[in-house]
Formats: sequence, C-alpha cells, structure tokens
Amino acid sequence: MAAAASSSGVAALSVNSRRSTPFPAAGRVRAQVSIRPETRASSIGRPSTSSGRRSQRAMSIGARESEEIICALSEGRGIPPTVGLCFVNLTTGEVTLSHICDNQFYVRTVHKLQVYEPSRILILATACPPYPKSTLYSLVEEHVIGPQLIPVDRRYWSEAAGLEHIRDLATKEDAEAVMVAVEGNYYTTCSFAAIMAYLEAEFQIMIHPHSLRVQYQPSEDTVMVDISTIHSLELMRNIKDGKVKGSLYGVVNATLTPMGARMLRCNLVQPSTLKESFWSPDMMPSKNSFRTRRCLLMYEKDILAHVENLKDSLQLDISLKFDNSRLFYLRIKAGDLEGREVPAFVPNDYYATPQYRFQMITGPNMSGKSTYIRAVALLQIMAQIGSFVPADYAAFRIVDKIFARVTTDDCIESNLSSFSVEMREMAFILQCVV
Repeated sequence: MAAAASSSGVAALSVNSRRSTPFPAAGRVRAQVSIRPETRASSIGRPSTSSGRRSQRAMSIGARESEEIICALSEGRGIPPTVGLCFVNLTTGEVTLSHICDNQFYVRTVHKLQVYEPSRILILATACPPYPKSTLYSLVEEHVIGPQLIPVDRRYWSEAAGLEHIRDLATKEDAEAVMVAVEGNYYTTCSFAAIMAYLEAEFQIMIHPHSLRVQYQPSEDTVMVDISTIHSLELMRNIKDGKVKGSLYGVVNATLTPMGARMLRCNLVQPSTLKESFWSPDMMPSKNSFRTRRCLLMYEKDILAHVENLKDSLQLDISLKFDNSRLFYLRIKAGDLEGREVPAFVPNDYYATPQYRFQMITGPNMSGKSTYIRAVALLQIMAQIGSFVPADYAAFRIVDKIFARVTTDDCIESNLSSFSVEMREMAFILQCVV
C-alpha cells in the first residue's frame, strides 16, 4: 500500500497488495486520512486479479471505476439465509447499510455486490480458507469481479460496537433514522462494526464525530419493510404470544414443502416491486384451460371434505355449487338461518389516490381503528406478493416502502418511553417518505 499526500490534506491511497491476515501487523507505517470527499482526482486504483484479467463468468456494472469502496458482509445461517452488508465509499465518505433476506443461491446479495463493485470484501474468518468455504464465499468468489476477499476475526463483528459507531459517527440528521432502520438487524450492525475496525487498523482513518453520512438502503427491486413495521403488522409472529399462529404468515402459509415456506417468508418481508413479477389480465389462464381444470380436480376432494365438515359442525343443509364465472360457492337456504345468530360482517372500503393520500381515522376506544389501519397495509403486501385479497374489487399500485406505527411498546434497554419510541420511529418514517 502506498500513500501520497495532496495539497488539501487528504491522503490518496493506492492499494495494490493482497493480504492474507485479517489486520496488518503492529508497527507498520500507514497514512492517516479522514473520510470526506476529495477536492482533487484520486489516485485510488482497482486491484487487479491474480491473472491480470477479469473472469468471463462474472458480470460487472462498470460504473464505479473511479471510486474506492470497501464492503463487509455477514451472513446468518438460518432458513432462509439473512445477509447484512455495509459499504464504505472512501472517495465520497458515504456509508450504506443493507439487510437482505436472500435465497439459497444468494442472488440478491451477489447482485448488490455487482452493483457497488467493492475493491475489498470483508468476511468472517471462519467462512474463508483454511476453513471450509461457505456457500456465500464461493458464490462471491465466482461471480463478483476482482475484489480482495479479506477474512476478519469474529471478535470484530460486534453489534454493540456497531450501534455505538452509528450513534457517535453518523451525522445528527441520520443517526436516529439509521438506528431505527437497523434495529433488530444484527448482521448489518455487525458488518458496520467490522468495517470500522478494519479501516482504523488498516488505514488509520480517523473520523470526526457526527460527520459520517450513513444511510440504510433495502435490497433492489423489493419493498422496504423495517423491523418495527414487521412487528406492528404481525407479519411473521403475533404480538400476543410471539407465535406464528395468528400472524399473516401463519394464515396464508399453505405451502407443502420447506422450500415453499422459505419463499413465502422472503416474499412477505421483502415483496417484489418488479412489474414483470405480476400477471397482467392477458396472461391469466382461461377458466376452461387444461391447467385450470386439472387444478380444480386436484382440490375437489379437499373442498368436498371441507363442506361435509361444515354440515356436521353447523347442522345446516349446505350444497356445493360451481359455475364458470363464480367457480366454487356454497348455497344455504334462507329458512335454515331463521332463529340462528348469524355473525354480522361489516365490509370496509379503502380509497387513496395521490390527491387523497393522507387520511385520519377517528373513533372511540376499542372501535377497531388499529385493525382498520393494519388491514390496509396487509392487503397491500398480500397483493404485492401475488396473493388473492378478501375483497369484491381491489386495485393496488406498486409501492416501494411500507411503514407502520400502531403499537404502544416502550424500549427499556434504550431508556425510551412509549412516547419517545413513537417519536423516534415517526421521525424515521417522515425522513424516508419526504
């Protein structure tokens, strides 16, 4: 590594060595720099691969050749895999944090790395040689062009250190919003801690307090749904006892294989925003097509068994009917319902346009205001993952962010009351939508 001082006092770094250790040995002379945009052309160069030419199997966006970007990524071993990423742009002094709920082939993670084109990628040492290579390590090595894959010891991946760095180094305008965005994103916060430790040890970069521009960015082509919104809308677990039953995932999960359940979970927490992923009316199969008739025959036995159960439990004469326009439906004689208590279902309507996009819901306590608000967001998510929605008619626009604040939780570990938590999360929502 060579260092050349510029007249503005900012050192321009030229990296051309490949390191095999997490951090350099003590006593090595390095240049002291500060992260801020340079006023002169930088002499930072992209490191070359060992062969001197790029792999033919990898793809590149090719838009960041003049920038020096360092990335740290941390993966969870859950199902589906979760990846936290942190990108530090040494040229512009910007930090981008991201949390990706990926599939077993890490398609979204590899795509994001290809977009940013980092020159160095920090990864947990136990996922790198001489240990057995992790799946993510192998895929990054194969599909991402020319970065140095640098192993970093586990002790540097600390969530507490990452949160402390965000509080101390991020600008005051960004700190609170970023803290809300990364809340619960353990791997993203750990990646930020590792990359800050690496910059200090490798480059001896000293960052002034509250001078670092930090932003949270969801994965491309997906809806941003933060952890607080997932909790408020009960997407994965219900608020009452923290179990799957009663959540949106528990209600719509009719998958038959573990792979299908993992895909459903990914789609719920990160719905797609690509128009190509939705069917247009001319792509819908005909009701009389062979595929439709085959599906109806496959489920006919289950439908008949369900109708028989309804007859026995309700003691009603229920008949199953079918026609091409309504498909399957149930018919009950009105006289059979006389003298019975029939639950009253009150239909709700929702209407919002760019001209009428701010609405206030008023009503007495326990009147269903929170339920009404939750239903709007849940129907949007269901529609955007390609699910049917319980409505006579529905038309949805594709959205790229969903925020919800409908709970009254406090945060004891952060010494925040319910009001303080609400104000902090509302500030984050306003910053993201304005």
